[in-house]
Amino acid sequence: MDTHERLRQLYVSNRCAKAILDDLASREDEAVTTVERVREALAGAGTSCSRREVIAVFKKLQQIGAGFFIVGRRSLPSRFVPIESLSLAEIGRAARGNSAPGRDRAPGPGAADLQAAGVISHRFVLRPDFLLTVELPSDLTRAEATRIAEFIRSLPFG
Repeated sequence: MDTHERLRQLYVSNRCAKAILDDLASREDEAVTTVERVREALAGAGTSCSRREVIAVFKKLQQIGAGFFIVGRRSLPSRFVPIESLSLAEIGRAARGNSAPGRDRAPGPGAADLQAAGVISHRFVLRPDFLLTVELPSDLTRAEATRIAEFIRSLPFG
């Protein structure tokens, strides 16, 4: 079963997944969404899904291969980041059967949720099976970037 079929299966088999995927389909090709933002959007549409249910759907989307669920740490929110070749809207539309994932990608405005907090999420594919996500301040200085680079260089590699 390919990703598109697995998204369709999730969509028809889970009430919260259907609501979440419908919400994602209506987004303007955002690069990330948070658990709380999804819960607020669902509540505004008259659907109630617990935090646990939203996280379970994000984890299922990760199992399907549509993206990555990232647990919030150090005041950053728990969030879902789609794989590099997809947007949130494409995942939602594919689950509804409107299109196959990755077919109609248009660059989006970025990670609005994190940018509002002064943070920009950067994704880097280190290997085909390893996506590195780093959240950095939107006003990162050259000196801070140099410090980060020096830190990476200092890591022991086996």
